[in-house]
Amino acid sequence: MKRKRLLAFMAVLGLLNWGGGARAQARTPDETIKRMDELQKQLDELRLDYELLREEVKGDGPKLQNYTLKGFFDISYTVEDTDREPEEKSSSFKMGQFDLFLTARLTDRISVLNETVIESDSSDNTEVDLERLWVKYTFSDRLKLKLGRLHTPIGYWHTTYHHGTWLQTTAFRPQLLQWEGHGQKGILPMHSVGLEASGAFPGRRMVLEYALNITNGRGKRSDKVQMTQDANDQKALNAYLRLKPVSIPGLAFGGNIYLDKIPPDSSIDSRNGDINERILGAYLVYLQGRYEFLSEMCHIQHYDKVRRKYHDTLGFYLQGAYQIDSFKPYYRFDFTDIAEGDPYYSPGFYSLRKHTLGLRWDFSSWSALKVEAGLLDWMGKSNARSFTTNLAFYF
Repeated sequence: MKRKRLLAFMAVLGLLNWGGGARAQARTPDETIKRMDELQKQLDELRLDYELLREEVKGDGPKLQNYTLKGFFDISYTVEDTDREPEEKSSSFKMGQFDLFLTARLTDRISVLNETVIESDSSDNTEVDLERLWVKYTFSDRLKLKLGRLHTPIGYWHTTYHHGTWLQTTAFRPQLLQWEGHGQKGILPMHSVGLEASGAFPGRRMVLEYALNITNGRGKRSDKVQMTQDANDQKALNAYLRLKPVSIPGLAFGGNIYLDKIPPDSSIDSRNGDINERILGAYLVYLQGRYEFLSEMCHIQHYDKVRRKYHDTLGFYLQGAYQIDSFKPYYRFDFTDIAEGDPYYSPGFYSLRKHTLGLRWDFSSWSALKVEAGLLDWMGKSNARSFTTNLAFYF
């Protein structure tokens, strides 16, 4: 065997001993074999170092294979005027969310995700928010369990784009899907803490994706996410479904149902009893090639158990876009009709209509410039016109 190895490495040895041929000829076969063994050991060590380095560069090696870190950030310049004060106009630079997105694969079945956002509120107070933090155990593609702080699976947008604004076509989220808290008037439970089971069942004609949640319910106020303690024993239940026809790539439709009991709030006279909440959502989207069409709606019903009265709120949006090389013009219509006298949303929540016309330019693979004009109608109360330039990127 050593003789065969000697013949196999003769060319390598000749190159390594270039200029020292006389010395090589003076070696005995045993010395040559010994030298060959030393070179083989060095080659094995170099090969191992190369493989380790390559895996580290790919992010899959012993040092980096478990972790992936990404960041998202955006900044806007907005000019706005409103009918509330005829001569009132304002223009501002606005720092967006600085989103740190970390994933870790601990074993073949266990993984962790963390999404932390640093942002400033309307009072210029900077806060660090834990948006998502969960651990997932994967039994199979059909069953995955998550435990922790989640994005409640409601609709398409919220389960697809999350916090990184670079991911979405537009500069801002639909009005229906605004975040809760930080001065934003979000009407849906965007975040929740608890357990989620999800998975996918691929078929010959249809792919079915699902999620089932049992979590802490809504807090006394709509901007409250109950992180450490639920104010009542009633847990929120949510069932989510997405269907994707195999014969029509890019088409998806589905919906969800969310059930909860909202606890009373002793600080508000009209909130001296429980409120039963039911949220029905549905969506239809098509994203294929140059075309983008998104549509979602939610019907929110609150039943005031003390006054025995129902309050029904409806919201939806329609969005279309068309890709032309690195440019994507888009339009969106938002509509939200808040139930009058709803004890959970009053005061401070208003019905609205909004038209948004914009253009996205992906001038590099990691950054996009979005320019859009908006007309917001607070349903007869006042109008607001805005022009926004937004720069979003990831790293």
